[in-house]
Amino acid sequence: MVLRVKICCIRSVDEARVAVGMGAAALGFVSQMPSGPGVISEGKIAEIVAAVPPPIATFLLTSRTRAADIVAQQKRCRVNTVQLCDTPERDTYAALRDALPGVSLVQVIHVDGDGSIDEACNVAREVDALLLDSGSPSAAVRTLGGTGRTHDWSVSASIVAESPVPVFLAGGLTAENVSEAIRRVRPFGIDLCNGVRTGGTLDEDKLRRFMEAVEESGRVSYAQHRGIRAAQESDFPRIIALYRQLHPDDPVLSDGKDRAVYETILREPSLSLFVLVDQGQIQSTCYLNVIPNITRSANPYAIIENVVTDETSRGRGYGKRIIAHALAAAWTAGCYKVMLQTGSKRESTHAFYRACGFSGDDKHAYVAWRG
Repeated sequence: MVLRVKICCIRSVDEARVAVGMGAAALGFVSQMPSGPGVISEGKIAEIVAAVPPPIATFLLTSRTRAADIVAQQKRCRVNTVQLCDTPERDTYAALRDALPGVSLVQVIHVDGDGSIDEACNVAREVDALLLDSGSPSAAVRTLGGTGRTHDWSVSASIVAESPVPVFLAGGLTAENVSEAIRRVRPFGIDLCNGVRTGGTLDEDKLRRFMEAVEESGRVSYAQHRGIRAAQESDFPRIIALYRQLHPDDPVLSDGKDRAVYETILREPSLSLFVLVDQGQIQSTCYLNVIPNITRSANPYAIIENVVTDETSRGRGYGKRIIAHALAAAWTAGCYKVMLQTGSKRESTHAFYRACGFSGDDKHAYVAWRG
């Protein structure tokens, strides 16, 4: 899984198709704002969102601060993610959670100094992700994004290091500076509007150069500095060795079928195989499968499978860290729930999954095995 790229200010179905075709994981749609580029009607947003394939995340950028107004907007636009560009009224987050189950919440932090670090950390527990931008919400002419200006990336890097949720970086990003931004900030994802436009229109050449620059930056993810990354082709033997610990009775395949499936997983954008590396070796792995879905406002859901930590390295927190990474990736993909199963009867196993944020009380799993 590469760094997530969100293309904002999408204005038409054609722009959405171009962005998705070039690898965008998320699209942003700008509703009414006090100033700034890219504003389109809510009817137009709904029209474009209806044409976006899952599991692409669809972000509604809203300047509204009252929960009732935001809920009404989401229901008209049918997006799977709400990006709060202004500071919401008290208790808005809880009200949105109750009214919009399965819809992800992203809070924008307008970075203007070290005070933004505390602001971000205080609000992070209320939302699914943060987005760091360069707006001026208290200026005479308020701007809530789309300025084309960068901000102090050292502050952004501090927020990323302390945030318990994924962080997107925005503000003045271009093909020329995005590699440096990724290297210095290490965000989960990046977001831009003006940097890939000419005369307000999405510029395919600029977008292509930007996506190439992201790829050339080393396919960095927000947790890579913590030792978590997407699996690579060369990791196959080590992952198979870990799976042997998980299922020691599985037959050894000599026909290459397992390698072919492994390569398919690496290619598919909805499938993610994560590894945690420490002391120069893969210590833990898990597999995340994001599944398109028609119910729950057409939000996808995800399944986590094949969670295993090397038997000589258990008890060090590796498993919890890699599951937290997988959950963060699922929420950013717009998933409304994540499920996993375990055949273990040990209370310690169930306590582990509860500590990772899973509940064993909501549903029961029924499994049919091929005879």
